[in-house]
Amino acid sequence: MKKENIVQADAGIRPYDFFAKVMGGKWKPYLIRGISHKGYIRFNESMRILGVSAKVLQQQLRELEDDGIIQRKVYSVVPPRVDYVFTELGEKLVPIYDLIFDWSLDRMKELNLPIAPFSYSFHGQSTQEEMDYLERIFSDENAAENK
Repeated sequence: MKKENIVQADAGIRPYDFFAKVMGGKWKPYLIRGISHKGYIRFNESMRILGVSAKVLQQQLRELEDDGIIQRKVYSVVPPRVDYVFTELGEKLVPIYDLIFDWSLDRMKELNLPIAPFSYSFHGQSTQEEMDYLERIFSDENAAENK
């Protein structure tokens, strides 16, 4: 991380600013939850599931890697395979994201806000229909990668 981006003149770094800098980004929570759910994520799979552009996904993954949250595991196989996995530091974020998810869900219910389909998928609360759908997606991806 480039600390000059978050250091306040003669005041040091505020913890909330630090957290916002490290974890800011639309897709980072989804990437973190994906890794916590499967133990790893793959680039093309993440791009397809999230509907994010390659450029943005690459940027978000690189930032998480630069900040010590995830690491790339490159396998010497044909075709090439790269998994993104947690570092020890990254694993510590999972309970924090669980709390944020639970707080958001409770508040949304209090406000009678509609909850998007598949919101529960990576939190162990999905319906069987959601799990079957996700299993088909992951199975299709694995079959395509192994060709």
